[in-house]
Amino acid sequence: MAGVERPDARLRDVLKVSLYLAVRRWYLTLVSLVVLGSLTLIFTEQPGFAVGLLAAPLLYAVWGNSRYSLRPVLHPDDGAAG
Repeated sequence: MAGVERPDARLRDVLKVSLYLAVRRWYLTLVSLVVLGSLTLIFTEQPGFAVGLLAAPLLYAVWGNSRYSLRPVLHPDDGAAG
């Protein structure tokens, strides 16, 4: 996501900042990993249910966590406001 929103950034820098923020906001990373793991388990048991009903909301939750974690990098002006 950071590579798309900041195309001028190098991949190495994006990975370094992403790793730092993943460790700094470990609770969001943990929630995202649990959500992805549960989606994987449900997909192996009931693929139609997982893809048809659960994929969109669960992946949206992971996207939201990632977006919130990377907010200081993607929009540095928002960090000073609140």
